[in-house]
Amino acid sequence: MSGWLPAQWVNASPHPAGDFGVFVVRLVLDLAEVPASLPVQVSADQRFRLFVGDSLVALGPARGDLDHWPYDEIDLAPYLHPGRNCIWAIVWNFGWLAPMAQMSLQTGFAVRALDLRLGTPGDWEIAPVPGWSFARRTATNPPAPFYMVAGPGETVDGRLIPCYLNLPQDSTLDWRPVNPVAEWRDRRHRYEPLWAMVPRPIPAMSYELRVVGPKVRHGFTGDPTPSGLDLAPLGFPRELIAGRHVLDFGELLNAYPQIKVVGPIGTRVAISYDEALWNTETSPGAYGAQRTKGHRDDVVGKESIGLQDEVILGDTPVVFEPLWWRCFRYVTLTVTPVPNDPAPVSLLQFDVMETGYPYAIGSSFAADDPVVRPIWDVAVRTAQRCADETYFDCPYWEQLQYVGDTRIQALVHYYLSSDRRLARQAIDQFAWSIRPDGLTQSRYPNRTEQVIPPFSLWWVLMLYDQMMYDTVRPEGVTPEVVDRVIEGYRTRLLQNPDENYWAYCDWVPEWESGVPPGGLASDPNLELLALAELAAGHLRHHWAPETPVPTAPPAPDLLRFTSRHQAALAIVRRRMIQPDFAFDWPEAALQAIGAPAPGFFFAYYEHLARRPDNYLSVLGPWCAMIEDGLTTFAEVPEPTRSDCHAWSAHPILGFFQQIAGVTSAAPGWSVARIAPRPGHLRRFSAQIDHPAGVLTVNLDVGRCTVDSPVSVQFIRAGVQTDLPSGRHILEMP
Repeated sequence: MSGWLPAQWVNASPHPAGDFGVFVVRLVLDLAEVPASLPVQVSADQRFRLFVGDSLVALGPARGDLDHWPYDEIDLAPYLHPGRNCIWAIVWNFGWLAPMAQMSLQTGFAVRALDLRLGTPGDWEIAPVPGWSFARRTATNPPAPFYMVAGPGETVDGRLIPCYLNLPQDSTLDWRPVNPVAEWRDRRHRYEPLWAMVPRPIPAMSYELRVVGPKVRHGFTGDPTPSGLDLAPLGFPRELIAGRHVLDFGELLNAYPQIKVVGPIGTRVAISYDEALWNTETSPGAYGAQRTKGHRDDVVGKESIGLQDEVILGDTPVVFEPLWWRCFRYVTLTVTPVPNDPAPVSLLQFDVMETGYPYAIGSSFAADDPVVRPIWDVAVRTAQRCADETYFDCPYWEQLQYVGDTRIQALVHYYLSSDRRLARQAIDQFAWSIRPDGLTQSRYPNRTEQVIPPFSLWWVLMLYDQMMYDTVRPEGVTPEVVDRVIEGYRTRLLQNPDENYWAYCDWVPEWESGVPPGGLASDPNLELLALAELAAGHLRHHWAPETPVPTAPPAPDLLRFTSRHQAALAIVRRRMIQPDFAFDWPEAALQAIGAPAPGFFFAYYEHLARRPDNYLSVLGPWCAMIEDGLTTFAEVPEPTRSDCHAWSAHPILGFFQQIAGVTSAAPGWSVARIAPRPGHLRRFSAQIDHPAGVLTVNLDVGRCTVDSPVSVQFIRAGVQTDLPSGRHILEMP
């Protein structure tokens, strides 16, 4: 849309040091009549919540970096009415406590519009919000001994702000005209080190009321009531006496809790969030000695050690909703009364607004083995909870987009949905992170640079996957860029390869910090380098067909296998050229040399290489997690820090790639390769939301029905049959 008027970024203070905290901005708009449309472009640093009256209009902006700072384009007309309208926003800056993935320059807010009245600075006013503060606080002291960088807890003093929806009408606030900071500059016009604006590349996150509420649990450490398991639904109003009260939502959620509570002035209500409640004993794990969780449904004798918000009660009911969402199954409410007034607190409301990437799942898989359905459900929930404004390694602890994790997440997304926007953004964002030495950052967006050189190679594999399953090419990524990334890894091998770099491969108990013996020069990481080089050759040929077609690497040598990780990648590399390459997995030889088993991350690549006759036989650890009460799949085997880790959702790929045998045989998934390996299954039904339409593969007692929107290479008993698009019925041997 053309005609956008010039606008400026604004804030409350001419000096960035005064910008830490929460602010409210407002604009009063008088309308004789509501226009058919009234579009605006809105952004903020760090974030904003935009309202018209009491209606929440947008949450933003999407995460980016200063060279690619997104704005939201919104039509305000549906929220307006004739007469006086208040357009307002909460804008905040968590400062150094912000999520590690949150980039920032300084606090700012900007509106660009077609209507002169709406753009900043205009007649916008701003005021700091008192009584809303941040702290990295958890329910235990000291905090849980894990890496946690998902953002701070919040404290709201209800004596100063009983309800955030009343902020724009609060005459006690220090209202003043906004302070101009800098001009709004689109990225193509940027010439100074401020925000370079780009359109939001992904859809808005969901924000939907969860209909199913929590149940009340008893029996945990510090329970003010007798032990027992009260599973009654939470009712309102509910009295909260001094002590702890546990609410169980039954599954892991990403959500904004909305709480309304009233009681004696000065009473404190702490709100703690946990994936599961924790035992007090410890056990050796990936992060050293760590606390255990046991069965996730159990609460007796356990306690919360999670992230915590706090509400201080005033003389009227306090309405609290954190600025950033929380990840939880369990919520522990802890009431600390004021001296000499132990009267109970009344909980008047506890709703949750679920949020996340609008993951439109158009695919499904079912089979005649009862383990399939629960694994499918839990894996899909894991993928959903780890997708927001970027892919996440985990929604509770880090909320960071790591290359190794994201490669599996994007593949899962390619199979679950025809929506490619989040995967495209991830590839672009890692490209933005490429350093002068050619290596990508290991995670991005990320305000503290971290480099895991093997993850740069996984990014090259992400480009290969995009070539095969998508139809776009990332902007600015050329063969020279890919070669520079690979050369960056080779350079590390020649120049102090392990100095100041984490040569992570996989969480294996026998490897310190997940690094195989030899570091960057270890056999697994060298095999990954060879795989990335082969993928780069395919990319070069696809982007410039006159370049040579890559040739098949030598057949893997059984005698050269030094680890399961190296063996898996060697076989995967051969099959990149020769998909039907047959090779018996050398289990006995690997056991003989004591090769450690892969973690949940690398298990995907071992499964891909092994091609087990019965894929379900390798999913014992996933069945065990479900038996232990997990509703999402964990980071590592017990004891685990994270109960929801994206890389552990890869059984979805196993169902489609191994059992149904569906992969891409040509760029853009323009040809599907289907080589079913049902194992003991007599029936299965696979439906894939392919970008060209619905692709189905159904097996019914030896008869396979294929219905594909693209041509098919069908493999049975090692023989390929080429089929046109459409429906085909084939007998299976």
